[in-house]
Amino acid sequence: MTAVSQEITTLDVGDTPPGTAATPDISERGRRTDQVSAADILREFFSDSDSDTEFEGFTAEEINEAVLQHELNVQGRDDESDIDPAELVQLLIADADVTDESETTDAADLLWTSDTEETTVPAFDDEFSGPTHNLDFSKQPIDFFELFLTEDFVELLVRETNAYAEFKQEQAGRRDSEWYATDATELRAYFGMMILMGMHKVPEVKHYWSSDDRLNVPGISKVMPRNRFMKISQYLHLSDSRNEPDARDPQRDRLYKVRAMVDLVRKTFPEHYYPHREIAIDEAMCKFKGRSHMIQYMPGKPVKWGFKIWSAACPKTGYTLDMFPYTGKKESPERGLGYQVVYNLTERYFNMAHHIYYDNFFSSVQLALDLLDRDVYVTSTIRQNRKGLPQ
Repeated sequence: MTAVSQEITTLDVGDTPPGTAATPDISERGRRTDQVSAADILREFFSDSDSDTEFEGFTAEEINEAVLQHELNVQGRDDESDIDPAELVQLLIADADVTDESETTDAADLLWTSDTEETTVPAFDDEFSGPTHNLDFSKQPIDFFELFLTEDFVELLVRETNAYAEFKQEQAGRRDSEWYATDATELRAYFGMMILMGMHKVPEVKHYWSSDDRLNVPGISKVMPRNRFMKISQYLHLSDSRNEPDARDPQRDRLYKVRAMVDLVRKTFPEHYYPHREIAIDEAMCKFKGRSHMIQYMPGKPVKWGFKIWSAACPKTGYTLDMFPYTGKKESPERGLGYQVVYNLTERYFNMAHHIYYDNFFSSVQLALDLLDRDVYVTSTIRQNRKGLPQ
C-alpha cells in the first residue's frame, strides 16, 4: 500500500467530467453576475448532481428571506412547522458558519507529483471485531434493547419526569388532578408504545384509542389509557428544570435538556460493538422544523431542515459507533471544525491500524498526518484550495 500522498496525487481535481455543463458566470462568494433570482441560484447549485462537494451551510451574507421563503413554498407547509421564515433567517444568521480557516492554501511552492512511496501498513487484528456483549441468540429482543436503554437511565427518566411534573404544578399554583407519579415499569411500557407507533402509523395519536376498529390498535390501546399516555408525554423530562442554564448565556450547554441521552448513546454504542478495520465518518440530518437555534438548512440534502449529527459508523455492518449533534458555531476549533469532528469520533480507535473514510468537508493534510502518527490510515476526497495542498 502506498502512502497517503499517493492517493492524493492520483486525483485530477482540475478536470471537468465529460458531459458536464459549463459553469455559469459566478463571483467569488457563489453569486451569479448575470441577472437571476436567488431561488434560481439555489436550484442550480443544489440540484442532484454527481459532485462530491458537501454544502456547509449559508454564511450570514448569503442568507436572505426570499431564498428561504422560496424553499418553504416548494416543500409546502404540510409538516406543520411552527417557525416563521423571518425568524428562521435570524436563527441561521446567529449561528452561520464562517469559512474554515484551513481553506486557505499556504503551499504555493509545492507541486503535484506522480512519485509514490511504498508504505508498510500493519495487519489489522479482526479477531475482536463485532459484538462485545455476552448475550446469545436465545435472549429476547428486550434484553438487547436494555443494553442501550439502561436501568440507570430509566431511573433518571423516572426521577426527572416526576420532578418536572411537580415543578410545573408549583409554577401553575395548582395541582394537576390527572397526574400521579410514574415508575420504571410504566415508562418502559410507554417507550414500547412509542416504538409500535413508529411502525403502525395513524392520522392522529388519539386514533390509536379510537372506537372505530379500523383505526384502533389494540397493541397500543390496551397498554394504558389515552389520557395517561398524554400526561406522560406532557411531563416526560430528562433534566433538572430548576437548574436549567440561562438561555441568554452564549456559552450555555445547548443540549442540556437531552444531555443525559446524548451521553448515554456515546457510552453504550461503542461499549457493545467493536468495528472492523474500516470506519466511516459523515454527517446526517435529523428532520426538524420547530424553534431551535441549532436548526440547520442544507439545500443539497434529502432532509433539508433539521439537526446536523456527526457520526462514525462501521461500513461493514452499518452500526453507529459514536455520534454527537452539531450545536452551532460558538468558537472556531484551532485546526478547524472538520479536523475536530474526525479527531473526536476516532480517538478511541487510535494505534489499532484502522482505516478511516471521510469526504472533503473533513479532509486536510494536517489531519491525515496527525492520524498517520497515531497508526490510523485515511482515504478521502479533497478540496483544491485546502490548506497544505499544492496549487
